[in-house]
Amino acid sequence: MGETEATHGDFVVRCAVVVCMHKLHASPLFPHAASPSRVSSFFRFAPDLGSYVRDAALVISHAGAGSVFEALRAHKPLLVVVNEALMDNHQAELAHALAQEGHLAYCAPQQLLAAFEALRPEQLRPYAPASAAPLARAIDTLCGFTPTR
Repeated sequence: MGETEATHGDFVVRCAVVVCMHKLHASPLFPHAASPSRVSSFFRFAPDLGSYVRDAALVISHAGAGSVFEALRAHKPLLVVVNEALMDNHQAELAHALAQEGHLAYCAPQQLLAAFEALRPEQLRPYAPASAAPLARAIDTLCGFTPTR
């Protein structure tokens, strides 16, 4: 398994890098994406990223709600990269709201390296999912359904 080094504060971090990209080419943000010496695992699609998330020390993800909440429910430090090209940018809204609560850090693509270097995982607050039961009861009441016991 290939390893790479990254500087984080005063530390040099050696880590296995697993990359899931939808395109097979390197990007300006991750120029070594196609380099087997820097990447341990590389794939275009996986039906379930759960095992990768569980094994990760840090998750860097796009800001899609599914990916964000999967990492947060796994209690992994999370750095989210927001797609600024989206119209009515729900990704930015979600990332901002969860960052305000201290659950993750986020950045624009061009800020990824600086955000990684500034990240302090120990300062992130664990995410505790809320119960959907009160919302379901409110919707049932609004629709005139009688709760069953």
